[in-house]
Amino acid sequence: MQGTVKGGRRQGRQRKRREDNIREWTGLEFGKSQRAVENREKWRKLVAKSSVVPQRPSRLRD
Repeated sequence: MQGTVKGGRRQGRQRKRREDNIREWTGLEFGKSQRAVENREKWRKLVAKSSVVPQRPSRLRD
């Protein structure tokens, strides 16, 4: 069961995971952001504050 693997990792920086991006964008830990998603209004406000997401004009309602 235990042993070594020939070769090594590729050079360079480790790849970012989806969780890393969400943490960077929202400033929340991944678990907390998942709970925030359950509340749509809270999630929308959180996403709107994010500097990564481009601001869209609010939708017009009839």
